[in-house]
Amino acid sequence: MPNEAPRQRILEICRNRKKTLLEVKSKVKTMLQGEHPSNFVGLGIEYERTREYTFGDDYRRIEWSLTARTPPKPDGENTLFIKQYREEKNLNVLLLLDQSGSMEYRNKVPTAVRLALVIADLAQRRGDYVGLISFRDKVVFFIPPARSVEQAYRILSTLCRTYRTGGTSNLRTMAIEAVRVLRSRSIVNLITDINHEASDFTFFAQLMWAAGHMANVLLIADESEINLPNVGWLTLTESEELQKITIDTSELKNDYDNEIRSLLKNINAGCGYFGGKVLLFNNLREVDARIPKIASLYRQAREGVYR
Repeated sequence: MPNEAPRQRILEICRNRKKTLLEVKSKVKTMLQGEHPSNFVGLGIEYERTREYTFGDDYRRIEWSLTARTPPKPDGENTLFIKQYREEKNLNVLLLLDQSGSMEYRNKVPTAVRLALVIADLAQRRGDYVGLISFRDKVVFFIPPARSVEQAYRILSTLCRTYRTGGTSNLRTMAIEAVRVLRSRSIVNLITDINHEASDFTFFAQLMWAAGHMANVLLIADESEINLPNVGWLTLTESEELQKITIDTSELKNDYDNEIRSLLKNINAGCGYFGGKVLLFNNLREVDARIPKIASLYRQAREGVYR
């Protein structure tokens, strides 16, 4: 049965939902407002470049001052120049939130929820459409992307009511479902832990790249998962398949730490090859401390969608 403890933790930290949203919004940098970069050119408000006039261009965009300063061509014909502007675009931003059993460990759930709220608020500030898919080995619930000032509150409210960890998760199945949902080029943000194979992350990034989406992988791992504590004999329970194992941490620590470092290196390499960006968070405080980095990652993804 899915565990109720993570849901109780969400309710504890998000009991006053509006206060939580205001706290997140107060930390997100306002410099992100109004930026809608695109390589499509049109009648936007941001100047892009000047080029020669071609048949069919809007005569209202002729750059008369440059045209007047340009000498005629050898055949005596005058060259007309026009202004081009960046066209503003609103994107779909999809949050993929893992709620398998391994997410129950320590404070992964509050950290994942906080990340989702920060990205949702960034999307709202940009006027983008933001949606949420919560998954295990299949989709648990789906909030379609919407452009609304209430969308972040709707996401938080839904998580408070329905987020329960348990069972296993499948990144490959989730990647395929995400591609089916998205009808236009989008930013896909995967929020999960390191309890997957590196090849699964690579498959996810590759599929997003092939479909024209930008992928951000936001990993959540407690410090004890990155560096195994040396406490002697320890009994561990695998959160997804509920298998127990007793180990000697002093004997296993070096091999374990090297394996985790290799896993993280392979995740970064595999995702980076297909344009995916990876960020690792160890706790809730790191989310707030690294909001500028999250915002920068979001901006890069928006610019990359139309390249």
